[in-house]
Amino acid sequence: MGRLSVAVQKENEESLRQTGASGGATFLLAGQIGNEPHGLYLIHPQCKVIKATPEKPLICGSPLELVVVPAGSLSMAHQIKVEAGDPSLNTMIDVWIEAQREYLSRLPSLPCEKENGD
Repeated sequence: MGRLSVAVQKENEESLRQTGASGGATFLLAGQIGNEPHGLYLIHPQCKVIKATPEKPLICGSPLELVVVPAGSLSMAHQIKVEAGDPSLNTMIDVWIEAQREYLSRLPSLPCEKENGD
């Protein structure tokens, strides 16, 4: 997918430059191959690929497009697109921020904080 994106960018580079546009696109690719565990990857316009892990979750902005393909299936069960300004996106962002605050407040103090009496 990354190589194809780069090839399309190069193929259309001159005409895009003339209009002040860019052919670059960032993709989130998620899925499962056979019985392997599900995976999530961020593919940058320059073909750099980052795999999501619990230690390194991926963060993205709008528009947000989601396709759900159940494990072991090759058919889409659901497909949605959420644009910037959509109330449901604002709700998702608010819930995400609040969840981060809640869980950060639960973390134990760091050794340096205990030493300084913080």
